[in-house]
Amino acid sequence: VESAQSATWNLPAGEGYQLTYLTGRWAAETQINHEAIHPGMKVLESRKGQTSHNINPWFAIDAGDAGEEHGSIWFGALAWSGNWRITVEQTPYQQVRVTGGLNTFDFDYPLKAGETLDTPGFYAGYSAGGFGAASRLQHRFEREQIAPGGLSSRVRPVLYNSWEATTFNVNEAGQKQLAATAAKLGVELFVMDDGWFGKRNNDRAGLGDWTVNPQKFPAGLKGLIDYVNGLGMDFGLWVEPEMVNPDSDLYRQHPDWAIHFPDRPRSELRNQLVLNLARNDVKEYIFGFLDKLASENNIKYFKWDMNRPLSEPGWEDQPIENQRKLWVEYVRNLYDILDRLRAKHPNLEIES
Repeated sequence: VESAQSATWNLPAGEGYQLTYLTGRWAAETQINHEAIHPGMKVLESRKGQTSHNINPWFAIDAGDAGEEHGSIWFGALAWSGNWRITVEQTPYQQVRVTGGLNTFDFDYPLKAGETLDTPGFYAGYSAGGFGAASRLQHRFEREQIAPGGLSSRVRPVLYNSWEATTFNVNEAGQKQLAATAAKLGVELFVMDDGWFGKRNNDRAGLGDWTVNPQKFPAGLKGLIDYVNGLGMDFGLWVEPEMVNPDSDLYRQHPDWAIHFPDRPRSELRNQLVLNLARNDVKEYIFGFLDKLASENNIKYFKWDMNRPLSEPGWEDQPIENQRKLWVEYVRNLYDILDRLRAKHPNLEIES
């Protein structure tokens, strides 16, 4: 399989359509772009191995005269956390169509007899009430049908995160002091960010070694969590499961677990490499330590970060013909971890 698209949406034939889509970067996310649709093909995509805030897998099309509260809007969103591609095409015969699914970049998915490949869900809708009504329609659908728990899920709690106050300089006494201040502000969920595990005193070491630092927390996390709970707040924790620092016990034990091409340099970003989550042993390692953290501690929330994209997408222990399956199997295994965590810990909330 060299191309696997989820759906094609055809609009009523006509001219003058306008495309709206979202782009961005750090500290400038979800910037709105409006442009006329002309004959030819416009491609929105991510090749980063992740959905990315650089371009969002969402589109809206109007007849050229819609506003916030008036006009026809056709819109859609692709439900996929890896490489994706959405094309908006206008033919010479004034037919506009939108096609979306797995990105064809570096894509090759051999199927043996009896094997299957599931394409991502591609949801779409229509509103005659402008961009505001379309937005509310999609948000309501996501809350009711997509988000875990649906209508039974709780309203998002007021959250405090320790990062800006302490960065990597975390310890039990300092976090308790922050928690006391947060509680006075009416915070409902206190989240301890980076620096609590392994030799994680800066961003150059420790990623991958997900055990509590005994110098910072001699009695583990229980003392801090009990204190936070005693102040009437839930406790949350920062993790970045898919990443590894070369300066870590995990990397020294399993250098083959990092995504790489044989005999080529491994490009670091933020002093870290990406673990090959397409490997089942890596998947089980990640599920294992997250499950252990959630089972042994009263953790209600994981802040799951992913601070760099994929590079050198090789999969050395697979035959050449199967190595480009990495892009899909990576995401499938990610979803498997999330599903298993939710099933075992139904009160655990996870933010990507």
